[in-house]
Amino acid sequence: MVPGIQKIKMKAIDVFSAIIKYFMTLLLEKAQKSYIDLTDKDILWVITVPGIWDLKAKQFTRESAIQAGTSSDQLILALEPEAASLYCRKMPIFVEEKQDGDKTISQLPIGSKYIVLDQGGGTIDITVHEVMPEGNLKEIHQACGGVWGSNSINKEFNQFLYQLFGDDVMSTFRTKNPDDYFEIMNEFELKKISYTGEREMSE
Repeated sequence: MVPGIQKIKMKAIDVFSAIIKYFMTLLLEKAQKSYIDLTDKDILWVITVPGIWDLKAKQFTRESAIQAGTSSDQLILALEPEAASLYCRKMPIFVEEKQDGDKTISQLPIGSKYIVLDQGGGTIDITVHEVMPEGNLKEIHQACGGVWGSNSINKEFNQFLYQLFGDDVMSTFRTKNPDDYFEIMNEFELKKISYTGEREMSE
Protein backbone atom coordinates (compact mmCIF):
# COMPACT_ATOMS: atom_id res chain seq x y z
CA MET A 1 0.00 0.00 0.00
CA VAL A 2 1.34 3.46 -0.96
CA PRO A 3 2.09 5.64 2.11
CA GLY A 4 -0.45 8.42 2.63
CA ILE A 5 -3.11 6.77 0.47
CA GLN A 6 -6.10 5.20 2.19
CA LYS A 7 -7.53 2.09 0.60
CA ILE A 8 -11.31 2.23 0.21
CA LYS A 9 -13.38 -0.78 -0.81
CA MET A 10 -16.33 -0.15 -3.14
CA LYS A 11 -18.73 -2.43 -4.93
CA ALA A 12 -17.99 -2.77 -8.64
CA ILE A 13 -21.56 -1.80 -9.56
CA ASP A 14 -21.19 1.46 -7.62
CA VAL A 15 -17.99 2.29 -9.54
CA PHE A 16 -19.51 1.52 -12.95
CA SER A 17 -22.67 3.39 -12.04
CA ALA A 18 -20.69 6.48 -11.00
CA ILE A 19 -18.77 6.46 -14.30
CA ILE A 20 -21.96 6.18 -16.37
CA LYS A 21 -23.61 8.89 -14.27
CA TYR A 22 -20.64 11.19 -14.88
CA PHE A 23 -20.92 10.90 -18.67
CA MET A 24 -24.69 11.33 -18.57
CA THR A 25 -24.32 14.53 -16.52
CA LEU A 26 -21.51 15.77 -18.76
CA LEU A 27 -23.63 15.35 -21.89
CA LEU A 28 -26.59 17.21 -20.41
CA GLU A 29 -24.33 20.03 -19.19
CA LYS A 30 -22.79 20.37 -22.66
CA ALA A 31 -26.29 20.50 -24.16
CA GLN A 32 -27.36 23.25 -21.76
CA LYS A 33 -24.24 25.30 -22.54
CA SER A 34 -25.13 24.98 -26.23
CA TYR A 35 -28.68 26.17 -25.47
CA ILE A 36 -30.15 22.81 -26.47
CA ASP A 37 -33.39 22.06 -24.67
CA LEU A 38 -32.58 18.49 -23.74
CA THR A 39 -33.34 16.35 -20.71
CA ASP A 40 -32.43 12.79 -19.80
CA LYS A 41 -35.99 11.73 -20.76
CA ASP A 42 -35.31 12.77 -24.38
CA ILE A 43 -32.33 10.45 -24.81
CA LEU A 44 -32.07 6.82 -25.80
CA TRP A 45 -28.86 5.77 -24.11
CA VAL A 46 -26.71 3.24 -25.99
CA ILE A 47 -23.85 1.56 -24.14
CA THR A 48 -21.42 -0.57 -26.12
CA VAL A 49 -19.96 -3.75 -24.63
CA PRO A 50 -17.35 -6.23 -25.91
CA GLY A 51 -18.77 -8.88 -28.21
CA ILE A 52 -17.31 -11.70 -26.12
CA TRP A 53 -19.08 -10.67 -22.91
CA ASP A 54 -21.51 -13.19 -21.51
CA LEU A 55 -25.08 -12.49 -20.38
CA LYS A 56 -24.00 -11.98 -16.77
CA ALA A 57 -21.56 -9.20 -17.71
CA LYS A 58 -24.14 -7.52 -19.94
CA GLN A 59 -26.75 -7.66 -17.19
CA PHE A 60 -24.25 -6.13 -14.78
CA THR A 61 -23.72 -3.22 -17.18
CA ARG A 62 -27.46 -2.74 -17.59
CA GLU A 63 -28.01 -2.69 -13.83
CA SER A 64 -25.17 -0.19 -13.42
CA ALA A 65 -26.78 2.13 -15.96
CA ILE A 66 -30.18 1.85 -14.31
CA GLN A 67 -28.60 2.62 -10.94
CA ALA A 68 -27.02 5.69 -12.58
CA GLY A 69 -30.49 7.02 -13.40
CA THR A 70 -31.51 5.59 -16.76
CA SER A 71 -34.76 3.69 -17.23
CA SER A 72 -34.83 0.27 -18.85
CA ASP A 73 -36.98 1.50 -21.76
CA GLN A 74 -34.40 4.21 -22.56
CA LEU A 75 -31.39 1.90 -22.58
CA ILE A 76 -29.86 -0.30 -25.26
CA LEU A 77 -26.74 -2.43 -25.01
CA ALA A 78 -24.90 -2.76 -28.33
CA LEU A 79 -22.02 -5.08 -29.15
CA GLU A 80 -18.88 -3.10 -29.91
CA PRO A 81 -17.98 -4.94 -33.16
CA GLU A 82 -21.53 -4.48 -34.46
CA ALA A 83 -21.48 -0.77 -33.62
CA ALA A 84 -18.13 -0.45 -35.39
CA SER A 85 -19.53 -2.36 -38.36
CA LEU A 86 -22.50 0.00 -38.68
CA TYR A 87 -20.10 2.93 -38.61
CA CYS A 88 -18.01 1.37 -41.41
CA ARG A 89 -21.20 0.74 -43.38
CA LYS A 90 -21.98 4.47 -43.40
CA MET A 91 -18.45 5.67 -44.17
CA PRO A 92 -17.72 6.86 -47.74
CA ILE A 93 -14.81 4.49 -48.42
CA PHE A 94 -15.70 2.88 -51.77
CA VAL A 95 -14.64 4.31 -55.14
CA GLU A 96 -17.66 4.10 -57.46
CA GLU A 97 -17.37 4.69 -61.21
CA LYS A 98 -20.40 6.31 -62.83
CA GLN A 99 -21.72 5.68 -66.34
CA ASP A 100 -20.13 8.86 -67.64
CA GLY A 101 -16.72 7.70 -66.42
CA ASP A 102 -16.52 9.99 -63.41
CA LYS A 103 -15.53 8.50 -60.09
CA THR A 104 -16.98 9.30 -56.73
CA ILE A 105 -16.50 8.17 -53.15
CA SER A 106 -19.56 6.33 -51.84
CA GLN A 107 -20.64 3.83 -49.22
CA LEU A 108 -20.01 0.12 -49.59
CA PRO A 109 -22.32 -1.30 -52.29
CA ILE A 110 -24.81 -4.11 -51.75
CA GLY A 111 -23.08 -7.48 -51.59
CA SER A 112 -19.87 -6.15 -50.07
CA LYS A 113 -18.39 -8.35 -47.37
CA TYR A 114 -15.99 -6.98 -44.79
CA ILE A 115 -14.26 -7.86 -41.54
CA VAL A 116 -14.31 -5.52 -38.56
CA LEU A 117 -11.41 -5.92 -36.13
CA ASP A 118 -12.12 -3.95 -32.96
CA GLN A 119 -8.88 -3.84 -30.98
CA GLY A 120 -9.20 -2.16 -27.61
CA GLY A 121 -7.32 -2.08 -24.35
CA GLY A 122 -8.96 -5.12 -22.80
CA THR A 123 -10.34 -7.22 -25.65
CA ILE A 124 -10.17 -7.82 -29.37
CA ASP A 125 -13.51 -8.40 -31.12
CA ILE A 126 -13.90 -9.68 -34.68
CA THR A 127 -17.04 -9.85 -36.80
CA VAL A 128 -17.83 -10.41 -40.49
CA HIS A 129 -20.78 -8.70 -42.21
CA GLU A 130 -22.32 -8.42 -45.65
CA VAL A 131 -24.15 -5.34 -46.95
CA MET A 132 -27.76 -6.18 -47.78
CA PRO A 133 -30.49 -4.17 -49.58
CA GLU A 134 -32.21 -1.26 -47.81
CA GLY A 135 -29.16 -0.59 -45.65
CA ASN A 136 -29.36 -3.85 -43.70
CA LEU A 137 -26.41 -5.98 -42.64
CA LYS A 138 -26.12 -9.76 -42.64
CA GLU A 139 -23.91 -11.42 -40.05
CA ILE A 140 -21.69 -13.93 -41.88
CA HIS A 141 -19.81 -14.89 -38.74
CA GLN A 142 -20.87 -14.12 -35.21
CA ALA A 143 -18.77 -11.80 -33.09
CA CYS A 144 -15.79 -13.53 -31.51
CA GLY A 145 -12.48 -12.63 -29.95
CA GLY A 146 -10.69 -12.77 -26.64
CA VAL A 147 -8.89 -10.90 -23.89
CA TRP A 148 -6.00 -9.97 -26.17
CA GLY A 149 -6.16 -6.17 -25.99
CA SER A 150 -3.19 -3.86 -25.72
CA ASN A 151 -3.29 -3.95 -21.91
CA SER A 152 -1.86 -7.47 -22.12
CA ILE A 153 1.33 -5.96 -23.59
CA ASN A 154 1.62 -3.63 -20.60
CA LYS A 155 1.14 -6.61 -18.30
CA GLU A 156 3.93 -8.54 -20.02
CA PHE A 157 6.25 -5.52 -19.78
CA ASN A 158 5.49 -5.19 -16.08
CA GLN A 159 6.24 -8.89 -15.54
CA PHE A 160 9.49 -8.47 -17.46
CA LEU A 161 10.58 -5.71 -15.05
CA TYR A 162 9.84 -7.96 -12.07
CA GLN A 163 11.85 -10.79 -13.64
CA LEU A 164 14.72 -8.46 -14.51
CA PHE A 165 15.08 -6.68 -11.16
CA GLY A 166 13.39 -9.16 -8.83
CA ASP A 167 10.11 -9.06 -6.94
CA ASP A 168 11.55 -7.40 -3.83
CA VAL A 169 13.23 -4.55 -5.71
CA MET A 170 10.22 -3.81 -7.90
CA SER A 171 7.73 -4.05 -5.03
CA THR A 172 9.82 -1.65 -2.93
CA PHE A 173 10.30 0.72 -5.86
CA ARG A 174 6.61 0.71 -6.71
CA THR A 175 5.62 1.34 -3.07
CA LYS A 176 8.16 4.05 -2.24
CA ASN A 177 8.32 5.73 -5.67
CA PRO A 178 4.84 5.40 -7.20
CA ASP A 179 5.27 8.54 -9.33
CA ASP A 180 8.44 7.19 -10.93
CA TYR A 181 6.88 3.78 -11.47
CA PHE A 182 3.83 5.18 -13.25
CA GLU A 183 6.07 7.49 -15.28
CA ILE A 184 7.95 4.43 -16.55
CA MET A 185 4.69 2.69 -17.45
CA ASN A 186 3.38 5.84 -19.12
CA GLU A 187 6.57 6.17 -21.21
CA PHE A 188 6.19 2.54 -22.25
CA GLU A 189 2.57 3.20 -23.25
CA LEU A 190 3.63 6.16 -25.42
CA LYS A 191 6.34 4.09 -27.10
CA LYS A 192 3.91 1.23 -27.64
CA ILE A 193 1.20 3.26 -29.37
CA SER A 194 3.73 5.01 -31.61
CA TYR A 195 5.47 1.80 -32.68
CA THR A 196 5.11 1.17 -36.42
CA GLY A 197 6.70 -2.27 -36.64
CA GLU A 198 9.78 -0.95 -38.41
CA ARG A 199 13.10 -1.23 -36.62
CA GLU A 200 14.97 2.03 -36.18
CA MET A 201 18.49 1.76 -37.54
CA SER A 202 21.08 3.87 -35.75
CA GLU A 203 23.98 5.26 -37.73
